Amino acid sequence: MANTPTMDRKEAVAELTRRYFCSHGPAQIPDFTWWSGLTMADARIGIELAGAALEHEVFEGKDYWFGAGLRRQSRVAGVAHLLPNFDEYTVGYRDRSAMIEADRPIRLEIFSLSSLLSSSVIVDGIVRGAWRRVPAKAGVRIEVRVMDRLKAGEVAAVEAASRRLGRHVEETLDLVWIETP
Repeated sequence: MANTPTMDRKEAVAELTRRYFCSHGPAQIPDFTWWSGLTMADARIGIELAGAALEHEVFEGKDYWFGAGLRRQSRVAGVAHLLPNFDEYTVGYRDRSAMIEADRPIRLEIFSLSSLLSSSVIVDGIVRGAWRRVPAKAGVRIEVRVMDRLKAGEVAAVEAASRRLGRHVEETLDLVWIETP
């Protein structure tokens, strides 16, 4: 590509590091190495080279990096998403503990790939179940399996997410809740 600027390796590592932490932060160095394939040494060099573009904070004894000047956002309650397989929200981090709740058991058997990397139901930023798209006579059927009972507001948020998905794919979606033992 004629208009693509060239970078030496150090510049490329610095740019990749800056872009990752600005778009995924707060994140840890192991998250970045998992996502990028770089070594821990390269990741540390990238953070050093990114300099003032990144900020650092220690939370519960773990080091987190994020874009400089980005304000901490609180979670928005009452929002759900139906994420596809290998969505960046689940793939972009090695440590997925922030997207699960410690007091709720993870039931990997309900996920098509037996993994949180499968199509996930996210409620208020937390993985609460799995979903899959099934062809139906009239439109498309969305089957939802949750790991535990959802509150009425959470159910409404998942229903709203299915309507957004329907508008996105321009299909009529029939949301079906599958009971799981």
